[in-house]
Amino acid sequence: MSGYRDLVESLLARDYAVAGYGDADPAARHLILRHDLDMSIEAALPIARIEAELGVAASYFVLLRGETYNPWTAAACAGLRQLLDLGHDIGLHLDASLYPGQAEALDRAAEEECRMLETITGAAIETVSFHRPAEALLGRDGEVAG
Repeated sequence: MSGYRDLVESLLARDYAVAGYGDADPAARHLILRHDLDMSIEAALPIARIEAELGVAASYFVLLRGETYNPWTAAACAGLRQLLDLGHDIGLHLDASLYPGQAEALDRAAEEECRMLETITGAAIETVSFHRPAEALLGRDGEVAG
């Protein structure tokens, strides 16, 4: 973990400002810290604590329909609350491979899974990232679940 702390400190020392997705300015020296939670919510907490200690916030993307963790367990819910309490943002990590060639179904699923994640976290979910996106999905900024 010290390597990650050193990396973030180095970027901050080079006048990068950490910004969220809604605040980032492509013309500025903004850095978006994001993490896809493919394997474990609990494993992300040490990184989240380092970021909070450094005074920066990251976006953590939760995979609701993955094979490695259940976001509805008490431990996972507690971990998500800790991420929020540390000042981080939570977004949806959507597995689009479950909806091949079904754009409308994908949009509905994104909306439904965002609502589910809001139920789990009690926080508004405004950002979606694709889990292993198909090439056809790349560059669809703002087009999924309106």
